[in-house]
Amino acid sequence: MKKFFSWMLPAIAMLAFVGTSCNDDDEGARIEPPTIKVGEISLESETSSNVVVTVTPSENTETWYWKM
Repeated sequence: MKKFFSWMLPAIAMLAFVGTSCNDDDEGARIEPPTIKVGEISLESETSSNVVVTVTPSENTETWYWKM
């Protein structure tokens, strides 16, 4: 019985600590990370080997990266 408690109590204590430290009560104030939209990949011309891709950032990209 002593051996049972010697490994069970530390395991329960660790699970309780991890469970409370990972609790995220303030989920409403979380800032969403910026996203990007990648357009269709197309060639510039039939003879050119250059590829054109349009990348559009989301609206909150500036506030995310330039936050002071």
